[in-house]
Amino acid sequence: MSGTPFDPVALEAWLDAKFNHMFAQLTTITNRLSSHDQRMARIESSKHDASKGASGAEDHGGNADAYRDDTDDDVQDPERDRTWASFCDRALRERKRCDHDLDRRI
Repeated sequence: MSGTPFDPVALEAWLDAKFNHMFAQLTTITNRLSSHDQRMARIESSKHDASKGASGAEDHGGNADAYRDDTDDDVQDPERDRTWASFCDRALRERKRCDHDLDRRI
């Protein structure tokens, strides 16, 4: 019979490393989604508060149909783009590092 003998300790270490990497990725995704949800809630609450008049009633200047968001989906936010690029770079570096570590163990 040719090949390397089955080593349960090496397999366990390899699986631990894989799972740790996946859990780190899930944690990063969860944290980004949580911060996004907090940011959206803050934006929504500030828009809601800004739309109220002195009496506390919503006041859009007369015609409620004419009210629209101040954000324009076509306009790119450079800070958001830099943040996303930074996140992608970090994720790729981590992926390469973990892949390299795992390749050495096998």
